Amino acid sequence: MNSVRIWTVLAVLFGAGPAGATASLGMVPDGVSLGVPSEVILVVSQGANRLALIEPGVHAPQQVVRVQADPSVLVFRNGGDTAAILHKGDSKVGEAVTLFSLRLGRVLRVIDLANEANPEASLFGPCAAAFEPNGAHLLLCVESSPHLYRVSTGDGKYVPLLNLGAAGASDIVSSADGRFAWVSYAESGTLVVCDLLRGRVLRRISLGGGTSAIALHPDGHELWAANALTNSISVVDLDTNREVLEFPVGSQPWSLDFTPDGDSVLVIHRHGGSATLFDSKRRAVMAEIKLGPPRKGELGEGVGFEDVLGGPGVLPSSVSIAPDGRKAHVTCEGTDELVTLSLAPLAIERRRPIGRRPTAVCHAVLGVPSGS
Repeated sequence: MNSVRIWTVLAVLFGAGPAGATASLGMVPDGVSLGVPSEVILVVSQGANRLALIEPGVHAPQQVVRVQADPSVLVFRNGGDTAAILHKGDSKVGEAVTLFSLRLGRVLRVIDLANEANPEASLFGPCAAAFEPNGAHLLLCVESSPHLYRVSTGDGKYVPLLNLGAAGASDIVSSADGRFAWVSYAESGTLVVCDLLRGRVLRRISLGGGTSAIALHPDGHELWAANALTNSISVVDLDTNREVLEFPVGSQPWSLDFTPDGDSVLVIHRHGGSATLFDSKRRAVMAEIKLGPPRKGELGEGVGFEDVLGGPGVLPSSVSIAPDGRKAHVTCEGTDELVTLSLAPLAIERRRPIGRRPTAVCHAVLGVPSGS
């Protein structure tokens, strides 16, 4: 455990609080220096309305924070200290974005997307986001509007940046220099290339069906997209803004992340309950693993309990590779766990009960770009 303790170790708080509650446990007073760089694993659990902060190598969270209802997406700016949580929900009520300071250990601001003065201008269903490089603004997509919005992390105000032509994006990533952003859509299997400086759409690229997530290669020249409906990965050359390859993978690829050196990419499969490690240069499978623990089941002839592994019921939802490129963390909604994998060789290293329906994870380094 690190010599500089960021959070007091607390008993884990399970269960959901009242809608809209924002209570911080083990909060660090304003102005207190925590010492950086410091690593932390962030996990949001939609079924428990909470954010858990875990120090690498420690089993239980050091801090658990109750947040507003239905946290579904988590984003962090490499080298920053603020995380953004999107509260997607199932209705037009209580849609919000929560900004959380890792340095202070508390909620900084809850941005309500409802416009009481002009209800028709209200936004709902925040579904994808990415920080701009300087951390001053958040790029945001919602289900109620085709616009890409720029949200100020300072005062919470938001303005439409450009019209993407469709609402309900599945994912968004931005370039390291802040000039470009790429937005994916699961329903149409489309990738939209955005020029943020000029405020216009450069190109719309047709990918495989059901593009659920995208990941930018660390060198900035290539983007990979997970196509959940066609069980494939699309590779896009960002110098030409064209899909150069689509190849088949396991059942329902759902999320993916590159190692910091860009040599490997880990893909998780929602329906298959598994993870696949690829060589990103050769586009070849390096290793595969089931994420579920052994479970009881009906045994047929020649089938033992060791062969009945957790599969579809695991429901992996998000993946984040550690800054050193040696480990990866996967949220599993079906088993309410955070599964930590070693990548060389690919193996399950640890399982953590993490609260009901964990939907997103991020392994962050405060103050120092992680490269992941």
